[in-house]
Amino acid sequence: MEACIRTVTVSPKLQVVIDREIREAMRPKAGEKIQVFRFRNRLELVPQWETRRCAAT
Repeated sequence: MEACIRTVTVSPKLQVVIDREIREAMRPKAGEKIQVFRFRNRLELVPQWETRRCAAT
């Protein structure tokens, strides 16, 4: 998947909707865990399975 930058809106409940193009490429499932990393002045969302795969290599 190529790098993809999208702008989203944070809801009053502080929820973020993942863009359709990204959902279709990443295929997340309801209930999956996503880790949120704060790095300087940004947030990074990483599917938990990805961090497990990296730790195994």
